[in-house]
Amino acid sequence: MIAGLLRAAQAVGVNAVPAGGFFLDGWSPATAIALYWLENLVGGILWALRIGVHARLTRKRGHILDPVETSPSRAGSPARRKRPAKQSNADPLAGGDLEPPPRSMHRYMVHYGAIALFFTLAQGIFVAIVLFGILKEKPDWARLEAGATILVGILLAGFLVDLTSLRRWPFLDLKNRAGATLGRVFVMHFTILGGMPLLALLGADAGFFGVFIGLKATVDLAGMLPWSGANADEAPHWLVRLLGRHGPDFARFWREGSVKERRYAERCEMVWDPAVRRWRSGDAPPADSGDPARAP
Repeated sequence: MIAGLLRAAQAVGVNAVPAGGFFLDGWSPATAIALYWLENLVGGILWALRIGVHARLTRKRGHILDPVETSPSRAGSPARRKRPAKQSNADPLAGGDLEPPPRSMHRYMVHYGAIALFFTLAQGIFVAIVLFGILKEKPDWARLEAGATILVGILLAGFLVDLTSLRRWPFLDLKNRAGATLGRVFVMHFTILGGMPLLALLGADAGFFGVFIGLKATVDLAGMLPWSGANADEAPHWLVRLLGRHGPDFARFWREGSVKERRYAERCEMVWDPAVRRWRSGDAPPADSGDPARAP
């Protein structure tokens, strides 16, 4: 409860700094945009660190599962269909997977960090072109430094608060929250892509930034909503009826997807049990290595 309130306060704080500077202190659009980009950069780095710390503390299997091929939503992709068939419907908790974890559990951290860094740096190049080429403005470096100091302080405080409970986070909760940070990068990118040419032509600074700040704050707060980790077992009855003769096919598709999501979530929460040399449920107690019946 307290941690959730602190995270919400952080989201409000990081959005209030550039919004307050622009609407109350007369910041230029260039200064506000530069600060938003800096938030994406620092926030991405801190989330990569969260992922790395979580992998070290929990060694959950989700950190080393292929983030693309293992996802249930990619089960029917052309790349996956070209590969030999696997027992994808087998219960991941039923045993059979005896491959030990690698020394490094940082596959997902590298995957996330590479995507976040690539899009943030590409966005930085685009922002520089917009500011210096289209708007022909430079940020107010003094105000940018002051705003960046407050912003980085808020982000670091949130990082330290999360460290106190990171060990207890389910892997998919971590992945969901980290993915929301990438959503903010895309919101900023597409808003600038569509809005900056209009801003240069019409000069409606306040209207443009009001919409932008509202969208970004909504995405930030939505990313903090709890996530169940799997869909409901059955599709909503009203939606099945609305689809008419296609309703039964949709209900079956929904049911199969729910099963795959749940199994994927269970795989992500597994930990390696060295006593029996196999992956086990993260909720199950470790095996007793002195039990001859469970010895490898």
